[in-house]
Amino acid sequence: MEKRPVSAIICEFDPLHSGHERLLRYASMEGSTPVVCILSGNFVQRGEAAMYDKWTRTEAALRCGADLVVELPLPWAMSGAENFARGGVSLAAAAGCTHLFFGSECGNISTLQNAAGYLAGGAFPKDLHNAPEQEQTLPFARRRELVLARALGETTACAVREPNNTLATEYCKAIYSLRLPLQPVTLRREGAGHNDAVAGETASASALRQMIRQGNFAAAAAYMPAPAARIFAGQPIAQTEYLERAVLYALRTASAEKIASTPDTGEGIENRILEAAGRASSLEELYMLVKSKRYSHARIRRLVLSFFLGVRHLPTPLPPYLRVLGMTGTGAGLLKNAALPVVTRASQVHAMGEEQQALFRLESAADDIHALAYTQARPAGSNTRHGIVVL
Repeated sequence: MEKRPVSAIICEFDPLHSGHERLLRYASMEGSTPVVCILSGNFVQRGEAAMYDKWTRTEAALRCGADLVVELPLPWAMSGAENFARGGVSLAAAAGCTHLFFGSECGNISTLQNAAGYLAGGAFPKDLHNAPEQEQTLPFARRRELVLARALGETTACAVREPNNTLATEYCKAIYSLRLPLQPVTLRREGAGHNDAVAGETASASALRQMIRQGNFAAAAAYMPAPAARIFAGQPIAQTEYLERAVLYALRTASAEKIASTPDTGEGIENRILEAAGRASSLEELYMLVKSKRYSHARIRRLVLSFFLGVRHLPTPLPPYLRVLGMTGTGAGLLKNAALPVVTRASQVHAMGEEQQALFRLESAADDIHALAYTQARPAGSNTRHGIVVL
């Protein structure tokens, strides 16, 4: 008997806006297919504290069409595109999903898969190594694009030129590399771009966060689905700036060797960070002091925050359990066939191995730090005390 389709979306929803609603509707086939959301927790890939906590974003996702929300653990949620994608697609497959839906600027799945197949194969490392000498000092992303253009042409090179295309290609590459039974499906991104302010009836999540930080929630709500706007309205927001001095203190009292134990370090970046931490009076100043052609702003933010949160390495090659944040009755039914241990209560982790327990402790500590990123600090312990959101 053919397996029932189940759709997956890897997301942050910080905040959930009209573009996300469009993707949720598309993935659900207008309500006929269950949707599983793999949601980043309280710290996100841009190297910041999530504006809205994971429980609030979970409820918004469920109110807007998701059936099951599973947490993407901190080490993967705070990784670069490759490990972020590997963690997300592995959880989607473990939850029994058959299709992975994502947005992209190009909207062409063949282009994305062609690029992914080349990047995952043996030819790419050789071509990258043999690239012209003048390219060797360029940032990796630019070197990859030039090599891809020579190998497969300019049209395919666009698959790593725009931010959503890049992540979409990594999703396809992860599915290919891990040999997962997932069918990738892309929806062309319309309206406002990744960092654009507003275009027509759409606005990017970054633009909405800026509106909300400026105290103009009503303007931001105009670009959100009504159920999500009602949930976010009046909620306190977290801001990384409240953690600024604690982060600088952690860096100033660290050694270069300790910073170098953080994922994605290399090429002496730990020395640049240590030197900058001694001079900078803010995180933004630190990022600017460290930034260079080889080190992107996003990579530096992720690295600094990962070090502060205690992420030293990926505890396991892939996430070792399904941490459920919320579900509907339909979503609960999906868990019966999960390929990983399911965690709906903190006590369930105690019966697992040390690696799983260590990961859960890391998540709990990070959530306690996130609780300090508000105008008025919140109590600790939310990761162990908060019940899952059930609709």
